[in-house]
Amino acid sequence: VSGGRTYMQNMLNQFSGFEVDWRRAKVRPSRSGGAWRQVLLTDGFWRDVEWWLRMLPSRHFISAASSERRTAEAAITGTDSSDWGTGQLAWIDGARSETALEFTSVERRRPINWRELLGILRVVQAFGDQLRGRTVLIETDNMAAKGAASKFASSSEDMQELVRRLLEYAERFELTLRFVHTPGELLHRPDQTSRGDAVEEPRARLVRKEFRAVLARHGPFAEYIGTERQYAEGNTRGGLFVHPSYNTVGSALRLIGERLAGPNGEDVRGAVVVPWAPSAKWWQMLKHFSVEGFYPEGGGHLEINQMGRWVGVRAR
Repeated sequence: VSGGRTYMQNMLNQFSGFEVDWRRAKVRPSRSGGAWRQVLLTDGFWRDVEWWLRMLPSRHFISAASSERRTAEAAITGTDSSDWGTGQLAWIDGARSETALEFTSVERRRPINWRELLGILRVVQAFGDQLRGRTVLIETDNMAAKGAASKFASSSEDMQELVRRLLEYAERFELTLRFVHTPGELLHRPDQTSRGDAVEEPRARLVRKEFRAVLARHGPFAEYIGTERQYAEGNTRGGLFVHPSYNTVGSALRLIGERLAGPNGEDVRGAVVVPWAPSAKWWQMLKHFSVEGFYPEGGGHLEINQMGRWVGVRAR
């Protein structure tokens, strides 16, 4: 039965360490023996029983559709928790999305392993619909949470309830989940390379109208760095469109320089969108480019992704 082990864990935990006499409905410690007695069954036990009663009539087979899931596309996500709350980050189609949840007083009293596992669950809750049908890699710096999520099982009843919800959301959004432990100091994923930081894409992108203006003047584009790729028209031949994050503009410009110095460098063309930052170290590199125009501060030429929806934002 698909998912059956997860929804049997509370029942198994309930009788762990006991010898069970099913006819008399009594138990006794399996090692030390002793008198037979009854045991109080917890709410988690009955939740498992209820699930099995509901699912047995229809869940005893694996449908053909489940074997045809689109798992070739992958998405990288990460989560971390503290005494304040939990935060999640996801790279979706090149765009970085973030969310944060402040813990209630009750949640703060929970063990850190529980809070870290809640962070993993929040990744699937917040981004699952956008990642429907994909393989999702979730990074966490907590080994206990990673172990429970990977096995879809925990000996802690409270953590097991989170695991049940994790599996429920994974099935709802047809996700294939993979988990990896990343030490806390590396969880921000700087991805240092020998050339410096890997090029990252900003959370903001040009609105369609402004992108169309750039496309009309400098297009067509066949390669994109930036979430403007969602505007792409499927050209297989064309120039570069590069819109890097502030922290990796230098890496992006070096990448373009390498392309210019490579074979057929004289044919390289395109457009680069960078923030106004005369004090930045990479600013001097712009003297090698042709500046075509400026966007005004406070202008409405940008939009940002908030929980899967693009909304306008004023440029700073």
